[in-house]
Amino acid sequence: MEKVYAFENLKDIDNIDFNKEKVLSIIEKLKLENNHLRKTKKYGLVWEDQVEEAEEILKNNYPVLTEVKEKELCRGESDIINLIIEGDNLYALNTLLFTHGMNDKKQINIIIDPPYNTGNKDFIYNDNYVNGEDTYKHSKWISFMNKRLRLARELLSSDGAIFISIDDNEQSQLKMLCDDIFGSDNFINCISVKTKSASGASGGGEDKKLKKNIEYLLIYCKSREKCKLNAVYKEQSLMNLIRERREEGKQYDYRQVLIDEGTKKYMCTIKDGTSEDIKIFKHEGYVMKSISEIIEEEKLSESEIYSKYFSKICSSTNSQSSIRKRVIKGTNDYRGLISIEYVPKTGKNKSKLTTKYYINSRIVIWLSDVAYRKNNKIYKKEKLGTLWDDVSWNGISSEGGVTFSSGKKPLKFIKRIVSMCDSNGIFIDFFAGSGTLGQAILEMNREDNGKRQFILSNIGRETPESDLNICENITYRRIRNNITGYINSHDTYIKGIGGNLKYYKVDFIPKNQSRDALKIKLADRCVELLCIKENCFNLYKVGYQYSIFNNNDLVMVICQSFIDFSIINNIEEDLKCFNSCEKILYILSLNYEISEFEFQELSAIGIKIKPIPQKIMEVYEEALKSW
Repeated sequence: MEKVYAFENLKDIDNIDFNKEKVLSIIEKLKLENNHLRKTKKYGLVWEDQVEEAEEILKNNYPVLTEVKEKELCRGESDIINLIIEGDNLYALNTLLFTHGMNDKKQINIIIDPPYNTGNKDFIYNDNYVNGEDTYKHSKWISFMNKRLRLARELLSSDGAIFISIDDNEQSQLKMLCDDIFGSDNFINCISVKTKSASGASGGGEDKKLKKNIEYLLIYCKSREKCKLNAVYKEQSLMNLIRERREEGKQYDYRQVLIDEGTKKYMCTIKDGTSEDIKIFKHEGYVMKSISEIIEEEKLSESEIYSKYFSKICSSTNSQSSIRKRVIKGTNDYRGLISIEYVPKTGKNKSKLTTKYYINSRIVIWLSDVAYRKNNKIYKKEKLGTLWDDVSWNGISSEGGVTFSSGKKPLKFIKRIVSMCDSNGIFIDFFAGSGTLGQAILEMNREDNGKRQFILSNIGRETPESDLNICENITYRRIRNNITGYINSHDTYIKGIGGNLKYYKVDFIPKNQSRDALKIKLADRCVELLCIKENCFNLYKVGYQYSIFNNNDLVMVICQSFIDFSIINNIEEDLKCFNSCEKILYILSLNYEISEFEFQELSAIGIKIKPIPQKIMEVYEEALKSW
């Protein structure tokens, strides 16, 4: 296809060698490709695949990771080790396929903000910026994303999701590409995200088009049946909300206070839809008052009353639930306050003993379920749909103590996405930019005691001519700032959050050597990959021909060279003090498997024997086939 690419820039047409045989050969290839597409592609996205230099490098080399020890940060009490990988994300994704692929121990989610392909130096392909006049700009971008998203899908856990920010330059193409890769059945939502006010929006060609003030967030999962995302909410000051309702001539719903629930007495037991017990109690002598009554009695302001009685403020609804109908029937439509105790089969209280209240046969709903207190103020939570218009994009350029103008996302926006996922999950961003995801994870773990881990991947220098190493000087710097503390742009010291971080660079092992020599070399360079795979980083001991790493749950022994079987007793002795831990021995083998007989002494004491590096090579070779 080289001659076809030569036609991209018509200004160079005089320099093209129009060899008749070559031109006819190219035309014939195009005909064959066109016929193939017509037969195989009935509906969907069709593009001219563009060869990428990174792809060629992976065909001829195996990627490995080398730790940059001087960038390690250990400022956290937890055992969570966060990672930054410097290098083209196609390389990083390959290494992560070995370390995290096919792993359902934890929920793995991906949050990315790829280049939007605007033509304004935001998308680099083969070390060159793709400009707006490039004939193949869409094909290059789709080829670029196709390779990475196919690997990303394999990284997701079965219950994980991928969140992709994009604007209208490539939104339609990306949607079709994701439908093809993840399956249209696994499409969850396309969120419209307000980024600017219409009056202040800017952008090219606005004399011919409407002003642009939104972007999009595409959400896909790996398995619709297993992926359960949390609802997300926007917050508004409760007092402001009440004021707005009054200006509209409406009352706020939550204006009753259950001062005292009285004496609880057993009434009866009924059955739910699965014949499980629902116990019903009546409350005698309960006290319910309105907000206005209490204001009059206690001579306090409305905001003071809402704050004082926050956990007791309620409303009621006649929601047509099956349980409510059973309760009304079982109590003969009792007038007054009753409560029920039961164990739900689904929902947030699944398998937990739950209490619900009814007043005059209406379900009692609590303000504390839809609002929260922060800094002595109450904020109402409103469940969000597919329009997010409440996140400010002003003043974000210096968030995290670094200045980054290439599409930086607000911290609040990324936190909202993270909140949709498991608080103990792994979060990957292979277009890490300024590292907003990393800061979001650090802050959220501190706020809710979560156990989230982040893995960020970013290129070093955008082009060979670039002076700035983005991964080192932007991504890493922001994470270091937030872990250790920094002075912001207003000369104010921001205290560090704490946390742990390891920094790696991608390196390569050439394939142009004998298979055995390649395996020996790869085994010698795979320690970092194995430590990441097993989440086991503490070097406990370096013995003759082996190293021992451990964490709270695992002991890992790595033999990177051919083992001298006389050291098996040494390994066994070293592992005696780890009685309650899982034990793994990784050992160099030139074969696909190892002889269990040779290691029966270790197997007998519960040590799992795993050969290296065959599995690593298989993962890398399979990745090449994915595109």
